[in-house]
Amino acid sequence: MESYQQFLERINQFETAELNLGSGPFEVSRSLAAKVGSDNKFKPFFGDTSVFDLDDGAKDYLDGLISRLYSECGECFCERLDRDYLHMTLHDLSSSPDFADVKDTLRKRGEYFAVNPLRDKTVDFSRPIVMRANNILNMVNISLVLGLYPAGDDDYRRLCALYAELEKIVGLPYAMTPHITLAYYNCRSFGAESADRLKKTVKEMNLLQGVKELIMRPEKLFYEHFFSMNNYKKIQPLIKL
Repeated sequence: MESYQQFLERINQFETAELNLGSGPFEVSRSLAAKVGSDNKFKPFFGDTSVFDLDDGAKDYLDGLISRLYSECGECFCERLDRDYLHMTLHDLSSSPDFADVKDTLRKRGEYFAVNPLRDKTVDFSRPIVMRANNILNMVNISLVLGLYPAGDDDYRRLCALYAELEKIVGLPYAMTPHITLAYYNCRSFGAESADRLKKTVKEMNLLQGVKELIMRPEKLFYEHFFSMNNYKKIQPLIKL
């Protein structure tokens, strides 16, 4: 496991104030087409995940960021995410555009978490984890996200312990990078002028943001099923208090 300092050094290499969209017209990832249709509406997309639901104050803050993005750069994005579903993903689990691919997994995993909450005898999962907003960044040419980092070493240690418990169920090929998705891109990509405007807007937002704390509460950590990137259902709480 990375130390807290190593983690900060890694994410700060790419979570910069300058938005990385390359130069010229911006081309979205081909994989976005599995989630967003040619009409820029969310398509059926199925799976399960573990997420921290957020307090109303945090959702108001995030919705404010999203409102500015859509007001100034709306042509860069598909339909807007529902405020009620805004969340911080702890650990991805499974996904597919075909429900049949994940149907049995969702049932079995829901039954498993109903009787097996996350546990670690060495770590207290009953305490909130304090996260701080970092910069808004481009996530693999699919979405625009707000990067997050634990406020201190103890918050980091407890977040890693939760993540490690889920790694035992589904191992991921990439390092933990906490974030909250703000918007998915326009599936048809967008031109250089729009890309430049988005870079300018995001840089201003990043530089003006200051230190913003978001509290991840243990009672708000859920195992969830999703039916599109804008439709989530709580199945089981993941921490037994």
